[in-house]
Amino acid sequence: MEENWDHKSDWERLKRLDNPDREALLPHAPVLDALNLEAGMQVADIGAGLGYFTFSLAIAVRREGRVLAVDPNPLAREELKRRVEEARIHNIFVQEGSAGGVAAADHTLDRALWHALLHDVAHIAKAGREMHRVLKQHGLWVIVDWRLESSEWSRFTAQGWDRATVERLVVDSGQFRVKDVFEPGPAAWGIVFERQ
Repeated sequence: MEENWDHKSDWERLKRLDNPDREALLPHAPVLDALNLEAGMQVADIGAGLGYFTFSLAIAVRREGRVLAVDPNPLAREELKRRVEEARIHNIFVQEGSAGGVAAADHTLDRALWHALLHDVAHIAKAGREMHRVLKQHGLWVIVDWRLESSEWSRFTAQGWDRATVERLVVDSGQFRVKDVFEPGPAAWGIVFERQ
């Protein structure tokens, strides 16, 4: 795990995640619909950051469910833990990790969400193997990211992970099938993969 964080610049970048305009560009509702959550489910919010989706996930899976809020950035984890404690929500568990390393037992998660995470993923095949490891049979992996040309947020997509490329790489692994492709907002694309 990378430990060399530039705390000042990281904190400036993290504060951008609380931008109120983000909801207009990437509303919660279409992503939550794509996840098809039910009470009692075990969900991972990979790259949780400051919890943009984390709290909505926790509400959707109710008290009997569990949300693993995974992020490699210690500043993000610290702030998210503070927010979880302040909100007195008991089914969110903040932990260190990344797309390629989730602290969950094999085949225990019902859902995994990657939201605006692809700019931090160097090896999508390795990360895909990790999602296959942690998801239950027929579990869903939802990837949502910015369109390359769409907004100020798209500057984070410099690696060129467009929807078609991601879909091809994941399907070619033979471990997932595409269940749905959706438009979560005016500046983003989304794919729902089902674990085989």
